[in-house]
Amino acid sequence: MSRIRKMIFLSVLAMFIAILAVFIPDAWDYRTRLRLFSELQPVQLKNCEMKRYGLGIDEGYLLCDNLLKNIRVVYSYGIAGRDGLGCEISTKLKVPVHQYDCFDLTRPVGETGNALFHEECVGGLTERDGAGRLFDTIENQITKNNDAGKTLLLKMDVEGAEWESLAATSDEALQNVDQIAIEFHKRPDKLNYVDLIAKLKKTFYIAHIHFNNVTCTKGLDTPFPSWAFQVLMVNKKVGILDEGRKPVLPNPLDEKERPELPDCQNLDQANSYETLGLFLHDKINTIKSSVRRLRRIFTDESITQQNFTKWWQN
Repeated sequence: MSRIRKMIFLSVLAMFIAILAVFIPDAWDYRTRLRLFSELQPVQLKNCEMKRYGLGIDEGYLLCDNLLKNIRVVYSYGIAGRDGLGCEISTKLKVPVHQYDCFDLTRPVGETGNALFHEECVGGLTERDGAGRLFDTIENQITKNNDAGKTLLLKMDVEGAEWESLAATSDEALQNVDQIAIEFHKRPDKLNYVDLIAKLKKTFYIAHIHFNNVTCTKGLDTPFPSWAFQVLMVNKKVGILDEGRKPVLPNPLDEKERPELPDCQNLDQANSYETLGLFLHDKINTIKSSVRRLRRIFTDESITQQNFTKWWQN
């Protein structure tokens, strides 16, 4: 009997540990996601006239059109053979656009004759990966192009590398960037990403956010309705905060990345009970699944109802 009792005790203990392993880390991640979601809430600017630049799926971004006049060079990261925003701004302002991509080396076809393509990616440090692809920091790339001190527009869609790239960029270099049009990708479950957004907000206003409807999470990453989202950041030296108003979201200029898919814009953080409920529902389902697996293990170990009853009576 002692052997069966020990097996039951260890099984229950293992189940308890499994529940803690599922619930506690995710609870911490949920708390961190709430903090990040709060930091990303956009504000209204008095002097921003928005316009959509870039065409096609997952390529268009909103910019403050009337605040572009001082831009002297565009840096466009993550090209994949197309750069609608970079080409449009370069043509409109008659300024160069530096295009960076080391995975897809297809040169974009644009109307501008002032596009400079670099077979290089952006990252948090200078290195080559296992395939020999070159990565470098934003500041190093600006220096190599003799653009230090120039007023920049930065567009970035680099599938997660944006976090370390911006974290490695000094506040001094960021002061020369008037606007950042960026798509952030899922890596929000660590505290340093919250700290990065807080750092960026020392220099920039968050003027817009739009969630990618290709990556809707259906409540699994609450409060984020999608694990990819576009953000417009406007330098505080050019943007003027309107403290008495809130931005209209979604913006009428927003477009779904995939028109045939449902949208998932959820920009209201007020109902935290709802998001917590979704989180708990998901975790409880996970625990139920673990319990069902443990029951099958009990059956496999031939721990029948009969000998369990005998153990219980003793």
